[in-house]
Formats: sequence, C-alpha cells, structure tokens
Amino acid sequence: MKISEKAKQWLDRLKSKKNRNIEFNQVIEVATIMLKNDKSFETAVYEVVQKYGVTESTIRDACTRRLKLTTRDFISRAKYPEDLVDFLKKKFPDKEQEIESLLK
Repeated sequence: MKISEKAKQWLDRLKSKKNRNIEFNQVIEVATIMLKNDKSFETAVYEVVQKYGVTESTIRDACTRRLKLTTRDFISRAKYPEDLVDFLKKKFPDKEQEIESLLK
C-alpha cells in the first residue's frame, strides 16, 4: 500500500512531537536529579541512561546540543535553578507548568 505525501508529513510531525516529548522528559529528569538530589551531571546522566536504556550520548545530546548548550553551560545553569528553569521554559513553552512543578 502506498502512503500519500500528506500522510507522510503527518507521520513525520507525529514522530517529531513524540521525540520532543522524550527529549523533554530526559532533560527534566537530568535536571531534577541534579537539583533535588544534589548530584553531578555525570551521575544524573548515568541514572537517566539506566532508566531509558539508551546510550550516554543520547542523554548528553538532549541536554546540550539539542538545547544549543555545551555541557559546561548546562551545569552552570543547574547551579542557579532559577536560570535553568527560565531557560527550559523558553525552550519548552508548552511545558511551563510541568517545569515549574518538577524543578522548584
């Protein structure tokens, strides 16, 4: 069965939204582990890797490149929770309430 171009575009958008939600969850979990449990970035990444069964580079990528940050930038922002919360709310405006409740 041949799929129409419109159907392909719709599926691509759906996959993109799903991937964005997965990335959001991964970033929030790393941030939450760092802020609430006072753990290092490396430890937080490791814990999220274990939970999702993905590679370390996948989690690091979600927290850095996809946010247009370096590892150092992410860690620096996590030292100032308000800064990290504001930054994440700008990156994920549709998740503002979730960010507030998880990180504050």
